[in-house]
Amino acid sequence: MRRFATSAPFGADAALSGAPSDEHPVGNPHLRVLERVIGVTAEARDVEVAINGTVDALGELPGAQAAAYYAVDRVAGVARATVCRNLPESFAGVAGHIEIATPPYHHVFVQRQPLFADDFSQVALVHARETGFRSFACVPVVADDDVVGGLACYSSSGHSWSHEDQLVLPAIGRELGAAIARMTARRELDSRRLPIQDLFDSVDELLIVSAADGRMLWANAEAERRLGYTAEDWQRMTMLDFHPPGRRIEAAAVLADILEREGGVSRVPLLAKDGSVVPVETKVRWGTWDGRRVIYIMSSAGDRPGAMGANRRFVDGALEAVTAIAHAADPETAVHARGVARLAGALARQMGLPPDRVDGLELAGGLHDVGKTTIPHEVLARPGKLSETELRLIRVHPVAGCEMVRHAESPWPLADIILQHHERLDGSGYPSGLRGPDIIPEARILAVADVLEAMSSSRPYREAFSMDRVMSEIVGGSGTRYDAEVVAAAVQLYDHAPAAQP
Repeated sequence: MRRFATSAPFGADAALSGAPSDEHPVGNPHLRVLERVIGVTAEARDVEVAINGTVDALGELPGAQAAAYYAVDRVAGVARATVCRNLPESFAGVAGHIEIATPPYHHVFVQRQPLFADDFSQVALVHARETGFRSFACVPVVADDDVVGGLACYSSSGHSWSHEDQLVLPAIGRELGAAIARMTARRELDSRRLPIQDLFDSVDELLIVSAADGRMLWANAEAERRLGYTAEDWQRMTMLDFHPPGRRIEAAAVLADILEREGGVSRVPLLAKDGSVVPVETKVRWGTWDGRRVIYIMSSAGDRPGAMGANRRFVDGALEAVTAIAHAADPETAVHARGVARLAGALARQMGLPPDRVDGLELAGGLHDVGKTTIPHEVLARPGKLSETELRLIRVHPVAGCEMVRHAESPWPLADIILQHHERLDGSGYPSGLRGPDIIPEARILAVADVLEAMSSSRPYREAFSMDRVMSEIVGGSGTRYDAEVVAAAVQLYDHAPAAQP
């Protein structure tokens, strides 16, 4: 969305001169602008806020009377002005986009070099005429080794860009690029939630994941609830920031010792966002998270009876499998797992199962395909008929998943549910060809949820089936492949589902 401002020019006389003012009593104006951009990009929760804040900050540069951000459209070969300040309305239609391979702009968008033109009417006449400005500076914004945009400043008079301009403007472009890369990575991580996150969100231990250098990556729901920090807070913290200031050196030493010895408990308390101190017993260990080496920090609140009891053993056992589980979810598998978990829970509630069994079934649904870590992705996504070897690979994933979670001490039969979710009442399923009474009830429910979700969702090699076709498959197998009571619950859910809007 374009934003054009027609207010008074950015630069006031005091800012142009660089002289101290009441608003900015001390300091170099270029450094103030850079400091403001660093603050804006660090605090921004999304890319648009970071870009808008950066463009606003450019107005404080001496001599800058207008500014813009150009977003690169690589397919079209152009950069479009998406955020503008103090540029005329006519600018959007005539000069609001530029061809990135055309001189002099190719210096910025292709060669990744800053461009400083004291009189850019000599190199870009249309641009100069339509903006009403004479001098122009533009620097690349690079995120993840790709030029995603450019930051531009304009001045109405011939402006000799100073040494400070030529140092600070590229630095501002780098800061914005780093922020865009960070927020893009965070958005991608959030959109491909791992099954292990569902597991850790289901328990009342405080579980925190830290990068090897101490930067926080993720905290479970109980950690957020007990300590009061938001996801945005965690992104700016290190593993020592949630200990009381006077005990952080002690915490660093104790945690390092536990990691080195691979055992032990820390009793250094945690610091909540409101300043209160939370007594805890903490274990730490190395592990992996989405393919990178991380530190797992697991704390039991000391003010809770039985803090180190069965629930701790459950999570502790799950951590034994965390390396394998963390690798399990490519985006499609993660989306499928969440869908199966929701459907399994809905079916269980429709059948009148008690809440604790519903909770266990939803957790098993989120983890049911973790064994697919053993299967090459090209096999999982391949269209058409699979070879016998590939079919054998596919059919081993329930066994692999069962092995990953079988050491987790849990109030639910997670391993058996995962192992049996592809079994069928008539013995036609896998991996063991179990029949009717040998298949536990939760696995029967999960089997129907798995088929419902898989058939009703698109895959790289096929479109989603209609719900009529999906229900025909389920009903047609009632009492033979699928449990009749579960199928009846699915029919009731389908019959009472709201009609799709045209």
